[in-house]
Amino acid sequence: MKFTISKKSLLSMLNMVSEAMIDSSEQSQEIVIVAGKDKLYMMCSNKNFKVTVQTVCNVIEVGTMLVDAKTFIKIIRKINDDKITVEEDADNYANISSKNTNINILTMDITKYPTVNNENEMFCSNF
Repeated sequence: MKFTISKKSLLSMLNMVSEAMIDSSEQSQEIVIVAGKDKLYMMCSNKNFKVTVQTVCNVIEVGTMLVDAKTFIKIIRKINDDKITVEEDADNYANISSKNTNINILTMDITKYPTVNNENEMFCSNF
C-alpha cells in the first residue's frame, strides 16, 4: 500500500476519525487506512459507533493497514511539509515520509480490528 496526500487533507481526516476515540475507555485505539483507486478511506470505532471518512488522493498502490491512532496522529501533526507519503512494506511497517521526514511505525494485524454491530455510523467525504 502506498499513497501521497496533503498534510491538510490527512489531518482533516484524522480529526474526524478521532471523534470515535473521545469517549473510549479502551487503552488502545486503532485507525484502519484503506487506499483504493484514487481514494483514501479511514475508519475508527469504539463500542458505540464508527466514523468513516474518505477523500481523493494519489494512490500509488492499493491496500489496507491498521495503525495505532495516537502514534500516527502525533507523527502527522509534527511533519512540517505539505505533501506526505505513507507506504506499508512487507515487514508490517508503515513508512511515513515527506521532504524532511522519514519515520517507520509498526502496523497491526488488520484481522484483529473489532467490528461495530450497530447503526451509529458517521460517514464524511471529500476533504
